Order: sequence, then structure tokens, then C-alpha cells
Amino acid sequence: MNIVETGMKIDLHIHSKASSAKDGAKVKNNTKENLPLLVGKLNDNEVNICAITDHDVFSYELYSELKKAEIEDNTIKKVLPGVEFSVQFSLDNSISPIHI
Repeated sequence: MNIVETGMKIDLHIHSKASSAKDGAKVKNNTKENLPLLVGKLNDNEVNICAITDHDVFSYELYSELKKAEIEDNTIKKVLPGVEFSVQFSLDNSISPIHI
């Protein structure tokens, strides 16, 4: 039996510039070129598991670049793929968008 002795910090909701259609200018600097800054901030905050989780798009290029941080000597133990899907549901003749 494994017993967890310490917790792990995770952030599975990081948006990149690929989410600019939904998030606008607030993600304009969240690019491949700025990944060293992101990795530094994740390390500063001791985040062990992370994911770039964009709206309706998955950037394999950005994901694969961030995966390299698992190999380097830092606190990131796992980088996961992520995506938010926009879906709509109909209730009482009205359509409501939600993210999953």
C-alpha cells in the first residue's frame, strides 16, 4: 500500500495564445517563446503537475515544448494534455453554452 506523505500542487487550467478567441489580449504573451517564464513561475510556486488547456484547440507544438520540462531538473513531474470543449445544451427553448 502506498501512503502519500506530501501533497503535490497542480495547475490543469493554463491558457495559451491559442485561446485568444475567447480570452482576448490577456493571453497574448502565452506563447512558445515565453515557456521559460511559465516554467520558472511553475517552479517558483512548486507546481508539480500542469497542463496547457485551451478553448476548443490543442496545440501539440506548445504541449511538446512544455513536456521537455519534465526531463529537466525542476519541480515539474508531469505535463498532461488538456483542452476545454465548448458545448451547448438546450433547455426550455434556450441554448446555453458551457465548457467541458
